[in-house]
Amino acid sequence: MNLRQIGAHSRAQSEAQSIAVMKAVLVRPMSANGLIQALGMKSKTGALKRTLAELMADGLIEYTIPDKPTNRLQKYRLTDKGRNAFEEHR
Repeated sequence: MNLRQIGAHSRAQSEAQSIAVMKAVLVRPMSANGLIQALGMKSKTGALKRTLAELMADGLIEYTIPDKPTNRLQKYRLTDKGRNAFEEHR
């Protein structure tokens, strides 16, 4: 596998995880731990952290308590933009 293939594989994996996160929060807001369980993961990986940061930066998901990002009750929810992007992907 060359570097181009590794990069393509990484992007495909990242996109798949982004879709899975968006699908999970489509129905109801979820905490990070809830997402870990919904995605069948054992712990919060660096890849998941990057995926969440990218989705937030793109305005596809948002915090339920935006002014308190470290609140223990914090959850992620899909924005209208995220809902539209998810529907387009289907």
